[in-house]
Amino acid sequence: MENTLSDLDDLLIQLGYLPYRGSTTSRTSTARSGTEYGVKSFARRPVTRPARASELTSLELCAGGGGQAIGLEAAGFRHLGLVELDRHAVATLRANSAKHRLGWNVIEADINRWDCTIFQYIGEFCRYLLHAAPSVRSQRHRIRLACGNGLTPDVWDDFKRSFRIPQILEFYAATEGAVSLFNAEGQPGAIGRVPPYLAHRFSPALVKFDVETGEPVRNEQGFCIRCDVNEAGEALARCHDDPAHLGSRFDGYTDTGASAKKILRDVFQPGDTWVRTGDLMRKDGRGFYYFVDRIGDTFRWKGENVATTEVAEVLCAFPGVQHASVYGVRIPDTEGRAGMAAIVADQDLDLRALREHLVNRLPTYARPLFVRRRVEIEVTGTFKYSKTELAREGYNPGNTTDAIYFNDPRIQEFRKLDARLHEQIQNGHLRL
Repeated sequence: MENTLSDLDDLLIQLGYLPYRGSTTSRTSTARSGTEYGVKSFARRPVTRPARASELTSLELCAGGGGQAIGLEAAGFRHLGLVELDRHAVATLRANSAKHRLGWNVIEADINRWDCTIFQYIGEFCRYLLHAAPSVRSQRHRIRLACGNGLTPDVWDDFKRSFRIPQILEFYAATEGAVSLFNAEGQPGAIGRVPPYLAHRFSPALVKFDVETGEPVRNEQGFCIRCDVNEAGEALARCHDDPAHLGSRFDGYTDTGASAKKILRDVFQPGDTWVRTGDLMRKDGRGFYYFVDRIGDTFRWKGENVATTEVAEVLCAFPGVQHASVYGVRIPDTEGRAGMAAIVADQDLDLRALREHLVNRLPTYARPLFVRRRVEIEVTGTFKYSKTELAREGYNPGNTTDAIYFNDPRIQEFRKLDARLHEQIQNGHLRL
């Protein structure tokens, strides 16, 4: 049975918005043990007891809260995006749970009904809203802030301008703790920046990463190597086990084996301990951090690492391309995985111009070798593209009714892939 808003008070306590002792689940569906500190640290006023939702004058989302808010959907609410609680209102975003199709007009109706002032997004949600036809009422709201994670640079400015969002607060946080970043300065695409006066106390380290081994690179002395400016590497968080550094404590999972895999020792000096995030990031010269890719999504081709999110952003920057999901596929007798992109685009998409766009913006190794035209791309419950089935089907035209195009190096253009051409690639008759 679907939950109703009358259940919200008890559910909030279970989800960790109010102080409690218990466990939550991480992205790997492994229970995490420990105490939730979010509201106690970030609420406008201290919460010293489990208050009812109607008693809270304001509840701002904080580190770790993003996934828990969206978790309302998993708990049975067919709603997305807890935005702000006050004495009279709980703002929700309704979505069609089967197709995730909705427009701003549907959301705005709820926003105006509850007089919302904060909007929460996740994953590709903003991209879906941007490509849906905006209502004529899209300027009539009192939203002052949109916060969440997953808003890519190619969507950021258009979303902010189209829906008159005064401020965007992109953040990065993991359910299991250790790393939290906030982009309070509105730098498009950035997930946060650590102010210089806090760097000595908290600053995630980015270390060189080997995609083939799945482990950070170590030097001759056995220590990890810090990344240069704008170089992608795995983000690590210093692990402390004392009450003065609650935000840096790693409680681990109920599965001790899973916990051990997250810990790195002797990272920069003998005896130090760091927690792996499993995410690749880069940091620019001004200190802003940018999400690059999940470690499992990045692949290697022609001896180089290919970050799927960066390729997808370039694809979506081309006029007519609405959605792009990039992944690697294996080709017989070749090393690594070749790039393939599933896209949703206008019917009259100019493939020749698209190829030129990719050539001008991506190095040879990062350009998709295959492009699959789709009517829609499936997303997960958190509005992230689902790639598992796409990667399994690969580039075999016999596995789908979708049109697949091959970036043929001989004629320098995208060519529709048929059974004969597929066989030539499989047999190695085409040099890639």
